[in-house]
Amino acid sequence: MDWQRQGRKNYFYLDTMLMLLNLSNHPFENWETAQKEAALKQFGSVVDIPFPAVDPAINTEAVIRLCTEYLSQCISKFGKLLQPMDAIHITGEHCFVFQFVTLAKAHCIPCVCATTNRLVTYKDNIKVPGFQFIQFRNY
Repeated sequence: MDWQRQGRKNYFYLDTMLMLLNLSNHPFENWETAQKEAALKQFGSVVDIPFPAVDPAINTEAVIRLCTEYLSQCISKFGKLLQPMDAIHITGEHCFVFQFVTLAKAHCIPCVCATTNRLVTYKDNIKVPGFQFIQFRNY
């Protein structure tokens, strides 16, 4: 294979649609309208990858192995079509997210999170949390 090295390691660049991989427990179809519109405008398309169940009893090395498996899945989803503006939206268990982002950045794959304003309302004296999407921010 002929690999191009334009700021990333070992990935092809082709003129195709951009992609945001959504590695979270929040499927794209359930995002609020503003977040969906921002994702499609910025990234062109969104592909969901369900966030793994991370066993709280495993050690850091096991978390890193799990992250490596999921990064391989993400790279497969991008395939030969990885674009300079492609990214992985990741949110979930903190140690997994940290290790995953570290691995992805080592492969020059950007990761983003969604920033929100927290909106709290009360209904019948019960606190009802809500969120208003603001932007995608790079890790």
